Amino acid sequence: MNADDASANPRAAAPKRRGWPVVVGFALGGAAIGWLGARFGAQKEWMRALFGPLDALNAFDLLLLPLWFFVVVLVHELGHLAGGGLRGMRFVLLIVGPLRLRRTVSGLKLDWFLRGDTFGGLAAAMPTKGRIDAREFLPLVIGGPLASLLLTVGGFAAAQTLDGRWAAHAGIVGALSFMIFLATAIPMRAGGFLSDGMQFLELRRGGEAVEQRTLLVAAYAESLAGTRPRDRDDTLLQRALALSGREPLRDVAVWWMAYHVALDRRELERAGEWIDRVAEGYEAYPSGFRQALACDVAYFAARYRGDPATAQTWFARAKGGMVETAARAMTEAAIALAMGDATAAMAAVDRGEAALREVADAGTIPLLQDELRALRADARAAATPDA
Repeated sequence: MNADDASANPRAAAPKRRGWPVVVGFALGGAAIGWLGARFGAQKEWMRALFGPLDALNAFDLLLLPLWFFVVVLVHELGHLAGGGLRGMRFVLLIVGPLRLRRTVSGLKLDWFLRGDTFGGLAAAMPTKGRIDAREFLPLVIGGPLASLLLTVGGFAAAQTLDGRWAAHAGIVGALSFMIFLATAIPMRAGGFLSDGMQFLELRRGGEAVEQRTLLVAAYAESLAGTRPRDRDDTLLQRALALSGREPLRDVAVWWMAYHVALDRRELERAGEWIDRVAEGYEAYPSGFRQALACDVAYFAARYRGDPATAQTWFARAKGGMVETAARAMTEAAIALAMGDATAAMAAVDRGEAALREVADAGTIPLLQDELRALRADARAAATPDA
């Protein structure tokens, strides 16, 4: 019912996203470097000194650009994770290009995850203890840009020591890494997220926005440790709710968390109020991650409001993105049941229960199990003819 990884969720420690436009931009930038080298490299000594003998490259060498892009993004994201590791944070998620490595309740899982919204890299780590000081996040945030800067220096240095085309490739790696450093270190907002530079400034300033962030992370850390929504420390949630109105991304995240708590407590009227607020904030959530919101909105509409038409509209928005397989199947079951198809509902429940072992957030599993069991019971009752 949550996004299927902590990083995708603003409750996570370091959300990061670079979509297709940035990926294409880096690819074109690398191609431009190669073309400039072939065109002017022999004449421009400064270019040869910085990038190596680019004129030694040919068209086939450009085929290595995707590999170098993968490498520089991987180094950047590993820098974030290394920074988090210095503060005792545990690995949650790593996405680079089409590959995703994530922690689930069954252990680490590597799978194919080709999504434009996350192709440019994403990493997340979470504290193993409760609420932590905002300064504890600084190594996690600056680790990525620092790693990119070090790779930039290393790439350009290698371009000076190697010979031939490999010197040119080293220069390209340095240039691509520098582009990623700039794209992440410059303070800005992009696609709903804060860049590393913007996060750094926010953490240095402190204040209520940062307090809300630490509260959300503490509550999510509880959930990752296996505490179901209704049993979490309510003071964290209430204080985070009181701080709403400062950062739309985190506001939606805290409303979403409040929805899960109310649903788990069977406070359905209250849960409905929170999920309506989540729906209102849907557009403020980043593409690639908002699908999980849409999935929950669709589920509540079908299951507790008996409104399959609205549920189908929202479920259409839940395609792709970071959505737990179990949550998606649960929503399919609720929609099928609301439409009177008990057989399809039971089949979807089977899929949902089978996918529970792949859930990343251990605390949501009891809630998912309860909802799936209730759906199965209602589907069986609907499939049984009246005596």
